[in-house]
Amino acid sequence: MPVMNSGPVDLVEELRLRRWARLHHVPADERDGDWHPVIHDEMRRKDVEADGTDREVSPYVPLAPETARLHQPHEREAPYFFTTPAPVDQLHYT
Repeated sequence: MPVMNSGPVDLVEELRLRRWARLHHVPADERDGDWHPVIHDEMRRKDVEADGTDREVSPYVPLAPETARLHQPHEREAPYFFTTPAPVDQLHYT
């Protein structure tokens, strides 16, 4: 399955090569030098994922420091319609 040429490939072919590389992963010293660069790239990525030391490949996105803390309950002002209006003694119609 590995493509021997190193020319550009379309998206579908690249995904096929990456899938093949994941299914047929071998250690770095056993990889054929004639394999497509996409296969080498995907096998290197799998090596990094298995190692777990590279932070750039993490599937988690860290939160900004100011948003990572817990918030206190919010203080709210009473809505306008809950305030009592001034009492009216008498209505005047003219």
